[in-house]
Amino acid sequence: MAGGRRQAVAGDAAYAGADGHRLDRGGVRRPRRSGSRRGSGRTGRTGGEGRCRGRGAMTTAANPGSVGGATGVGAVIAAFVHRRVAGSLLVLLALGGGLLVASGIDVEIIPDVDARKVAVTVPYPGSSPTEVEESITRRIEERVVGLAGVRRVVSEASSDVGTVTLSVDAFADTEEVLEEARTAIDRIERFPPPDAERPEIGVPFMHVPAITVALSSGELSAHALRMAAEQLREDMLALGSVSSVSLDWSPEREIAIEVDEEALREHGLTIGEVARKVRGSSVDLTSGRLLTSAGGLVVRVDDRRVRAEEFEDVVLLSSPGGALVTVDDVAQVSEGFGDTLGATELDGVPAVFVTALATHEGESEVKIARDVRAMLADYAPPPGAQVTVWQDSSRRAAARMDLVTGTGALGLVLVFLVLALVFDFRLATWVAVGLPVSFLGAAVLFPAFDLTFNMATIFAMITMIGIVVDDAVVVGES
Repeated sequence: MAGGRRQAVAGDAAYAGADGHRLDRGGVRRPRRSGSRRGSGRTGRTGGEGRCRGRGAMTTAANPGSVGGATGVGAVIAAFVHRRVAGSLLVLLALGGGLLVASGIDVEIIPDVDARKVAVTVPYPGSSPTEVEESITRRIEERVVGLAGVRRVVSEASSDVGTVTLSVDAFADTEEVLEEARTAIDRIERFPPPDAERPEIGVPFMHVPAITVALSSGELSAHALRMAAEQLREDMLALGSVSSVSLDWSPEREIAIEVDEEALREHGLTIGEVARKVRGSSVDLTSGRLLTSAGGLVVRVDDRRVRAEEFEDVVLLSSPGGALVTVDDVAQVSEGFGDTLGATELDGVPAVFVTALATHEGESEVKIARDVRAMLADYAPPPGAQVTVWQDSSRRAAARMDLVTGTGALGLVLVFLVLALVFDFRLATWVAVGLPVSFLGAAVLFPAFDLTFNMATIFAMITMIGIVVDDAVVVGES
């Protein structure tokens, strides 16, 4: 017991000594002499508190995630402050990775935007808006309203055409809604009306002209010039990057079927029966979806006829003995061009404008224009015709990219000079380094978010130049 008591007293004495007091053998607390520097209560308290604070600071520095109680972004900054090598490697990674990734990012004018809509268009030549509403749009509405994924249905009935637009829910698959709508419309009985054309069902895309080529000639006839433009369009469509080509301000190609009345009477046919047979011979139908273990399959019948000789073989009648009556037996089929409301010229010479369009998601106007220009380098126009690149959207995209790089370079130089004059060279250098690191580091993340260099992203970069410089100045001063 005595030994234990003495140990307790000794412990108390040690504690009291740290507090500026001492215990005598009787356990009475007595203040130390003020003249003793070592026993000064002021010195003892200050030294004890200083040691406690020092140990606490060292412990906090060993755990960068809690410097000064910092969390989140502050903890990340503190971690890089104490690990300078890691920060330098990150800067080099942002610069090198940004240069490597930016060289492969597509450049386009307008970014891809999912319209999340399905459009159904039914041409009905010679009809009034009332007829289109009763026989086209209303019947389509009855089938598509209530389909899974359809948020809203908007119909428009006008002369010669009816349009029904389906808005797709935010979390629905547009392609699935498209196939469901196609199947529902194909199941409508006695649709479309006899004089109407087959419904055109698809996802509306923004048509962006990539490059326009003018094919002009003062020697060729209108028919020969149009045929040459058709061949040029086929050559463009053969390129892997081009999916849509339009012929602007040119008469449309038509297939004419001239029926012989005597041949009709001989075979007991009418013009209406011939028209129904011809219309039913060119079909594009979807019969539904087939679910398998490997996924969904769309059952579709694509039997469209686009050439005159293909319509000549359409069977109109078949006798019990096996004899067949075709369109070629009662009519003459030919290809030609319809009437146009005007004419186009280039420098006073008749011309047809052929435009390659970027329509689907992932198509780049710049790539399309580049591929078309490469194709035109080896293209031989017909004798007497000339090919001229009339408009190239890739040049606009290149001009915008030059604007960004030029603005960034000018801002970098001006910021460096101003900061070097106002503050010091070291601060100006690190602020200048912050601009390329920020933008090239952002370019590294472009593929992950499926972004391209377009009007929206380029404008955002121009806007962010001032913000990046301002933040770099604040960090540099700190």
